[in-house]
Amino acid sequence: RKNSSGEREYYVKWKELSYDECTWESESDISVFQPQIERYNEILSRRKKSTDKSKNADRAMRHAEGTPEFLTG
Repeated sequence: RKNSSGEREYYVKWKELSYDECTWESESDISVFQPQIERYNEILSRRKKSTDKSKNADRAMRHAEGTPEFLTG
């Protein structure tokens, strides 16, 4: 979201605090955490790619050519 001055704000969940204590912080205030934010995004991206590959592998493993012999009668 953007604040009244047009600056982007982020809803921040602070470590060791409950979700009730999340706060809106302006982008300039949290810019010092940019390396941690980038690391988080990188981990998230790797996790998503891994999940996508797993889904594709599952599909490939389920693919069958024709009817299995034990089902013919």
